[in-house]
Amino acid sequence: MAFTKLISTYYQRAHKNFQETDYESFGIIDADGNLTNAGALLADNCPIYQSRLFCTRWNGLTKASGLQDALDDAEYAGSLVSLLQEGEAFVKRNSHKGWYKEPDRRIELPDYPERSITEGIVNALIHRDYLVIGSEVHIDMFDDRLEIYSPGGMIDGINVQDRDIMSVPSKRRNPIIADIFTRLIYMERRGSGFKKIIEDYQFQHNYTEEFVPTFRSEQDSFFLILKNLNFNSKNNRDDIRDKNRDKIEIKTKADEMEIRAEMVLKLIRENPNITIVEMARELSISRQKAERAVIRLQEKILFQEKVVTVMESGL
Repeated sequence: MAFTKLISTYYQRAHKNFQETDYESFGIIDADGNLTNAGALLADNCPIYQSRLFCTRWNGLTKASGLQDALDDAEYAGSLVSLLQEGEAFVKRNSHKGWYKEPDRRIELPDYPERSITEGIVNALIHRDYLVIGSEVHIDMFDDRLEIYSPGGMIDGINVQDRDIMSVPSKRRNPIIADIFTRLIYMERRGSGFKKIIEDYQFQHNYTEEFVPTFRSEQDSFFLILKNLNFNSKNNRDDIRDKNRDKIEIKTKADEMEIRAEMVLKLIRENPNITIVEMARELSISRQKAERAVIRLQEKILFQEKVVTVMESGL
């Protein structure tokens, strides 16, 4: 068996060289040099047939929405590390990542947070039941959501939806695989994957409570549902994108106007006799924009004077 994907990823992520002794310390082989089940799952040409990943980008909100049911689909086999990376790439290929600029930063607007995707796929591959024959991990993408399914429910038999998702204890069905993915820095030993998925969503710029991820399990299955942060079921997606773009442009223009007004004020303080043309040249903007900045500055000064007058009058 070859382990080139595991070894290269270990070097890239952990910045460590894979040693000959690591085969046993990782749990890939036992003390007698025999391949373990975990080792078979991490091999480049994994011999365990049910260790596969099926990915589908469906057309619409269900698995049968029209003449063209699927927009993209793929089946992957091989090392668990390869399955994870292929799954990440499939989601990235079939989702969008918008953005807009503010004066001092760039605001990212992804359909799905990258960390949540990675945590979800890692959880599905590590904690699934590999004894279930004829069942694979599935990633199903729809217009409004992404679903990750893995065979096998919670190891203690208690459905995840009946628990406090922020404090689910760490109980591992496949401890050797979990330990290897910890060494690859894909997960932590403290069992905080669910919490990280939720927190990553909460960190997003356009997050609201309606987008909170959903976890559901049954006796023989586990589902993670991630909501598309850029989807609104009541309106056309393109219309929403256009409206958001208009709001962003208005906000950005207002911010730029304020900044230019402050810069004009600084120039005037340095040179009270400066002209509009000289302002435009100093700020590398057009004369028209310089004139608007001066007008905005005059409006601010007039407003401040009115406030002072009202305060002095005692009103």
